[in-house]
Amino acid sequence: MMFSPVILVLAMVSSQPHIEHAVFDGVQRGTLPPVRVERPLSAQSADGSVVQADEPRWGPTRAVCSMPDWTHAWETPGSIRVLISGVERDGRTPVLVAINSQTLKLSLFSGDIATGPEFEWNLLRGDDSQRMDLLANHPLRRDDQIFTVRSGCMLPGCVLLHCDRSFLADGEWISEGISVFALQQHASGWSLEHVSDGPRIGDGTQCLGLPRGWVSSMQNYYPVPSEGQMTEAFIPYVDYLNHRGGQLADGGQCFLLKAIRDDVTDSPWSFEGPVLLHEFSDVERQHAHAAAWTPNGVLLAVGDGSNADVRLFTCDDWSNWTDLDQWTTHIGMHGEPHPDGSGSIINANQFWAACPGSEPNKVLIGGDNVSTAVMSVEVPADPLDGLRFDRLWGRQFGSPSDDGQLQTTCSCLVVDRPEHGGPVLARVNREGGSFNEQHARILLSEDREHFATVARMTDGAIDSSPMTIMGNTIVQGRFLPNDQRGIWSMTLPQDMQIGRGLQAAPGGTDLLRGGGAVISPGSGTTVESVVRTSDPDALPVASAPGVGEVWRLSRGAENESTIATIELPLTQDDCDGRTLLARTWMCNLSSGMLSVKQQFKHGDQKSTRRAKIVTERSWVPVPIMTHIDDFLPGACPSLKIIATSVGQDGGEIDLLMTIDGLFIDSMGTWRPLDDAAPATLPSERVVLPLVDVGDRWTIELDLLLPETGIDRGLGSRLDTFEVAVIMLKNGDEVHVSLKPAAREARLELIRDGEVIANVSHAGVSLERLDTVQLRISGGPSRLGFEVRSGGAATTRVAAMPGVAAVVSGRPVSVRLGNKTSELQTPLECHRVSIRGELHPMTLGFTSNYDANLPTCEADLTGDGLVSVDDLLIVVLTWGPCDDSPCVADIDQNGFIDTTDLLIVLDNWGPCDVPG
Repeated sequence: MMFSPVILVLAMVSSQPHIEHAVFDGVQRGTLPPVRVERPLSAQSADGSVVQADEPRWGPTRAVCSMPDWTHAWETPGSIRVLISGVERDGRTPVLVAINSQTLKLSLFSGDIATGPEFEWNLLRGDDSQRMDLLANHPLRRDDQIFTVRSGCMLPGCVLLHCDRSFLADGEWISEGISVFALQQHASGWSLEHVSDGPRIGDGTQCLGLPRGWVSSMQNYYPVPSEGQMTEAFIPYVDYLNHRGGQLADGGQCFLLKAIRDDVTDSPWSFEGPVLLHEFSDVERQHAHAAAWTPNGVLLAVGDGSNADVRLFTCDDWSNWTDLDQWTTHIGMHGEPHPDGSGSIINANQFWAACPGSEPNKVLIGGDNVSTAVMSVEVPADPLDGLRFDRLWGRQFGSPSDDGQLQTTCSCLVVDRPEHGGPVLARVNREGGSFNEQHARILLSEDREHFATVARMTDGAIDSSPMTIMGNTIVQGRFLPNDQRGIWSMTLPQDMQIGRGLQAAPGGTDLLRGGGAVISPGSGTTVESVVRTSDPDALPVASAPGVGEVWRLSRGAENESTIATIELPLTQDDCDGRTLLARTWMCNLSSGMLSVKQQFKHGDQKSTRRAKIVTERSWVPVPIMTHIDDFLPGACPSLKIIATSVGQDGGEIDLLMTIDGLFIDSMGTWRPLDDAAPATLPSERVVLPLVDVGDRWTIELDLLLPETGIDRGLGSRLDTFEVAVIMLKNGDEVHVSLKPAAREARLELIRDGEVIANVSHAGVSLERLDTVQLRISGGPSRLGFEVRSGGAATTRVAAMPGVAAVVSGRPVSVRLGNKTSELQTPLECHRVSIRGELHPMTLGFTSNYDANLPTCEADLTGDGLVSVDDLLIVVLTWGPCDDSPCVADIDQNGFIDTTDLLIVLDNWGPCDVPG
């Protein structure tokens, strides 16, 4: 052990690796040479701007960030049902409250989670009920009522708890309303106080027994705008009655509470109100989804289905806001209201979550069973100006297995410290008809306008598993019991980038060139071909993607289901055992939800996609693709556009539509500038030259899978496609491909056209708008890679998977995109970096090369040299091998000990690498 002091000194003086990088944001920045593009035709970027031949195209403005690992932060039996976070009165110390729905405990953490809770309360009611009661062991306990925590938010030093209140009748506990409690921090500690008991709906027996509350029912507070520190905030909340079996919710309530403090550090919060702003009942499937506050009024989403509505409550005098005479109710703020005020003729967007937006008069909302997950709504000073729902982040509609019936939902939107412009965390569920963690996504936004995928829920979680931000971490609670229960955490990414990524798209044959589509209107439908114009006062056809024909389709409510049939320029050869992609876009011109489905149809054979578009006057991608098994060989389908409403076909529609290309066996083919381009389009080859950083190197790429031109549910349908090729100086090629259907990524080292070594990476789940981070590392004798995606949930090992390889050259360039001989899909690249170091990797993977590969077991860093760096790894990890893999356990005996140290010393010097 006499080596340790020397080793530590050497480690202290080691130099930093050489790093070069390129960042793409409508232009290329950084230190790497300019990107080279091979595309012989002029084309368009995502914003419609023209780029000439061999110039890069740029995508829409998006956000990307790193994706840290989940760690198991706190182990406890049971299931975490509620997480509420914030800070203490000092405005700095993070606080987290966790409610365990099985062990019936409230745990409060201060500072961090790892040290355990500062205190815990037993919420088990000590009688025959065996139910959760916030007051179970508190002096405020009521013998005839119990209070179950469902939601909440945290002002500095004050946790507000949203509770389902039940009463005892004939030996049964029956839910009757909502109560609010405040857990306040004082100099002597934390104390609980009662804030309010909301009335029963109608002060009677309506809706009794239906459980109340969801994580989004009271998830955020809304600071009152001021130039100084926050001393006032409004808290809107709803009861959110849950449907229970055959008993459907038919009522709801919306409340508004105000919190006030005189001093930002010493005085506790006091409360005004709450007032019951709105109450409704006796309409089946209509309940209160979520509410949001702005200085111009309170926004409320009422659902479901054809009974959905968005309502606005405005106050004439905020200084007298508790007087209900000051309030005016505005119904039908989205959709077309029924004359009797019961619902909407045109479906409204029944959002399921809400939080403060980027400006005081803006709120973010989470879509409920629609094609857009997160939208922004600006509440106008004059309600007559109406509301507009703008898309911020969304995915296309669901998988073919259910005709896309199950859409995207976002039932969790939480802002960290909204008075300081804190980030927004969102959870998105239900693509492909799945309700588990495989399809859930966690989104993060720093500016409350652009969202990046960070991860998915951890394995074993479900869509009800709560999550929030505590300090500089994302935390998630386990809802279902499993092997690792309690709370998981992830460090907040520190490298959020917002910009327009570099586009790379494959080639293909566009069947709309040389022969257009012919559209035939259905009964009662008017179809008009609209000339593209730049007139800002005209219809938004100038912003229509591509250069294809734009149609306006409109009709009244009482008509047959088929809006229009589109005959496509197909021949039997085109349809013989091939897949067909129509890259369609739609723009809803109505103020309500556009619910339509597209259907490739030939006789009884069909392939269907459904879309529910709630944004107005903005273009949404809704491509539809056949599968090779959908139609008999040679059967060429027509494309039908069908209007749908809940439970039946029909309904008023007014929309713009364009087909931005019709392709065979290709996804997301780029669009040339005009129709003079040939039908067969070449691939867009995008190559980034690299610089020499030495024998040991690591390349990192941030890519994004766009939502345009991708269909059929990536996670279950899309097979292997290539995303990057690294060209090496000696002529070798390193190919990286993804296989969403198998949740796998693969790296292959190719020499003289043959794969001589490969390594795979499991657990790579992918969906549209996921960020994919590639890290490829190489040295004199090793090659490895790591893939992190927005769909990853497992904790990764410390070292990347690697493979022993014959000496390869240094990187020369990176080519983005696909080989032309395989299935193709588009990509957007946001960042590339190369550094002069080898990322640690483990071996034991496949090599097909017949030469003797180097066996240098003591080379723990993979740099081709057994040196002080390898010795340092052994010394600093001395003892039992707790990690997997345990890189320094060379003899694989479960311990890092003298034997491993002697192996390093015996192999000191350069590895014996074949020449």
